[in-house]
Amino acid sequence: MSEESLRSLQYCLTWLRWANGRLGKSIVALHGAVNEWENRKSRSQSDVEAGGSGEDNASLLIQRIQAVKADVLSTLKQVVDVVSKYAGGALPENARHLVRRHLTSLPHRFQVASTSQPPPDSPAASSDATISAHRILVLAQEGLDMMAQVSGVVNDTLVSAEHWCERLGRKRPENGASSDMPEKQGESASDVQPYGMDIKKSLPENAIQDDVPMSGMEKV
Repeated sequence: MSEESLRSLQYCLTWLRWANGRLGKSIVALHGAVNEWENRKSRSQSDVEAGGSGEDNASLLIQRIQAVKADVLSTLKQVVDVVSKYAGGALPENARHLVRRHLTSLPHRFQVASTSQPPPDSPAASSDATISAHRILVLAQEGLDMMAQVSGVVNDTLVSAEHWCERLGRKRPENGASSDMPEKQGESASDVQPYGMDIKKSLPENAIQDDVPMSGMEKV
């Protein structure tokens, strides 16, 4: 395996780890939104009696849930784009087929998430908004599972290739992927999403090599 291929796989693995942390933040945000919805429900009657803006608070919470949904979908799309671009040509054939199979499982995972129902007695089943949050949560968890499988293939390939580099006396290439990751520094307060997540740069239009349908969550 060439040094360029090793660097591509290292960059891909760095992206996967970054996206893993990002989806983890989405899951925390969704749990917080459901809990806040429950707290809002318990206060809604007293707010109405006091002339408060319960409906405004509910609207803001729904907007937050939809913002998390948009970010989860965007993160998964960019993961597919990055893996397709950087890992597709760098992986051996068998590993490439495995990664492709994991990526193309996304439409089925979307279907699972879009039809998921929370337990009837759980807080997530109390309203349409919390059911939507539950489905986005399931999608984020499905995305994490997919990324873990892809990361395993990429990491195993890297470990094997680096082992052969050492046996052949070749110098292991430096991992410069971190310098290309989206920077969080320099963001203004207006650029930060309402649930405390950072903004990443979009990939160029020509970054996609293997297009995976990113549909199935429109009804959430």
